[in-house]
Amino acid sequence: MKLRKKKLLAVLLVLVLTVSILSGCTNTTNSDKNSETNTTSEPKSNAPIQITDTADRSVEITGEVNKIIALNSSCYTMIKALGQEDKIFGVTDSVIDAVPSAREQNLKTYGAYDNPNIEEIIADKPDLVIGYTYTDANIITKLEEADIKVALLEFYIPSLVVEETTKLGKILRAEDKATEVTNYINTCTNTIEEKLKGINDSDKKTVYWEGYSDYNTVSKGSGGDEIIEFAHGINIAGNEEAKYPKVSDEWVLEKNPDVIVKLVSSSSGIMGEGFTDETPIKELYQSMISRSGWSDLAAVKDDKLILLSSNIGTTADGYFIGALYMAKLMYPEELKDVDPYEMYAGFQEKFLSTDVDGIIAYIDNKVN
Repeated sequence: MKLRKKKLLAVLLVLVLTVSILSGCTNTTNSDKNSETNTTSEPKSNAPIQITDTADRSVEITGEVNKIIALNSSCYTMIKALGQEDKIFGVTDSVIDAVPSAREQNLKTYGAYDNPNIEEIIADKPDLVIGYTYTDANIITKLEEADIKVALLEFYIPSLVVEETTKLGKILRAEDKATEVTNYINTCTNTIEEKLKGINDSDKKTVYWEGYSDYNTVSKGSGGDEIIEFAHGINIAGNEEAKYPKVSDEWVLEKNPDVIVKLVSSSSGIMGEGFTDETPIKELYQSMISRSGWSDLAAVKDDKLILLSSNIGTTADGYFIGALYMAKLMYPEELKDVDPYEMYAGFQEKFLSTDVDGIIAYIDNKVN
């Protein structure tokens, strides 16, 4: 009996060992298969990339993009936000004027954004040139004939920023970073949507948006009009035929808006990053509320006039902050626990490595 038990135990032991070995082989085989699958499913770093840019042009990128010329400040900033700043070889004058970090880089410049020095660009052989969709067709043709890739992206249109950033991330093989950036932007815009979902159309505030020049405003199809919509406002010039109409003092007085937004260019030297002196901003504010008849406007009576730096009024990395400031001015109770400046600083520090130090908004003797 004892011998039979020993034989039985031996058989069981062999069976256990056999199962373990087979199991180990199976796991190893599956692991190897998974490894092979993962390897083949991951795109190679030099695999061709194809996108359709915003001008509906098919753009194929082969190999790495290491030498970029950015024709405008918006694409420059978003390249930087994706952690690819070291790939920017050159820019145009407008980028140098609008972006302090571009000046610090000592980048080569190629003239105006809408009329760059094509001969110099071709001579320097960049991997990629990025511009607006309205870049002159002759410029694009000359660059492509020189075997230089061109991508046209509209970062200045708020509704396109997330999509454009995704495309840029694909071009630069920085998809994960692009997702981080777009998630942050979506968090801010979703905050507005969530907080103001109870605002009916009949309760929305009317807005007069004034550009850099007096009485220049915005209509449908413009970035400013989209920002007003994001903020749940009604653009009093929204039905004007021109995209950037010129209006009169009498026209504004007749419309009597609930809110007035004045856009201040960073090149003016009084608002934006690096500018902290409140004196010239207060002077601009006072000059506006002192315009003939403006003391009777609802917006002026209720202290609903806001000065916005172009840093947050016209840029891909700031439009959602401008919208947040406007929304909070129009609906303070709904957004009382939201700090637009904190969100602005968060984006600048996280994605642009900028320690914010400047005035980006001014409301009734309050700076942000």
